[in-house]
Amino acid sequence: MQSKYIGNLLKAAEQRKRDMERRIEKTVQKEREAEKGLFDDKEAFVTDAYRRKMEQIRQEEERERKQEELEGISGLNFCF
Repeated sequence: MQSKYIGNLLKAAEQRKRDMERRIEKTVQKEREAEKGLFDDKEAFVTDAYRRKMEQIRQEEERERKQEELEGISGLNFCF
């Protein structure tokens, strides 16, 4: 049997992990934009796993944005 707080701690840890991944991806994206002209003559490779990861991040951001809108409208916290 788990402590009544462990579930919330695990959820918070997962959320922090996802937030950190998003921050890293945004930093990498900015670096790529800064290097835009340097590698135009090279072929770019993007794996299916990376595409899936980026889609998952985009979906999570959309879900969080919708949740924040609902919280702003109702003033309550909803868990999805």
